[in-house]
Amino acid sequence: MESVHSAVTPEFIRSLPPLPTAAVQELAKHENYPLATGKKYIVTVTSSNDIGYGVTPDEIEDAVAEGILPPGSKFPRRMTKEQADNWYENVTLLTYRSIVRKTVKVPLSPEQEAALVFFAQNTGKNNLKKLVNGPGRLNSGNYSSVVNVMPLYYEEDRPEKAGLQRRLRFMLAVYKGESFVRKV
Repeated sequence: MESVHSAVTPEFIRSLPPLPTAAVQELAKHENYPLATGKKYIVTVTSSNDIGYGVTPDEIEDAVAEGILPPGSKFPRRMTKEQADNWYENVTLLTYRSIVRKTVKVPLSPEQEAALVFFAQNTGKNNLKKLVNGPGRLNSGNYSSVVNVMPLYYEEDRPEKAGLQRRLRFMLAVYKGESFVRKV
């Protein structure tokens, strides 16, 4: 089955209507609550080697491969809130939306697309491919497979993965069109 999104170029991705705003804003809170809510205005690289809203060196590679960033782009070591917001909107979301559009071969609702964009950002493009490809998976037309398979990408009993567990539960809620507003 060919992708329903042939000719996925950076220009095409930039021309698309934005992902659902509430979901995008909520994911930013899941990625870096103090930054997303304006309680923090400068960020530096963390011990887990990410910055801003979950930007990693892998994201730089993905963004270059997708044509969102030019070859030779470097991993930022420091960002202001404004820079992080700009990066999230113009690099992170565009990069992983491009990857989703190239990988998924069936039509998606805006919420389903947003959830898969967030999934690809958090677990990587190879895990996205594993999630959607294969017998009985999304690309075979089985939309409910995402709901059944996505939870396998985190382990409930690993406390060091608590943030990823919360984000994946959020992604499932977005995919299913459920309420997903974080309770503070």
